[in-house]
Amino acid sequence: MSAGFILLNLETNYFFPSSCMGPEDYKIVSRFVKSKMDNDAIDLLDDDL
Repeated sequence: MSAGFILLNLETNYFFPSSCMGPEDYKIVSRFVKSKMDNDAIDLLDDDL
């Protein structure tokens, strides 16, 4: 997996590097975040998910 991360810009910013979890867990978290956010409001480094 390439170096990826999830960055949520909210009142408090959250940064989730892909290196802090297994590849399958990262995919699950990425899909969950995408499902909860407006597609235009989120930009993940890994576009292949």
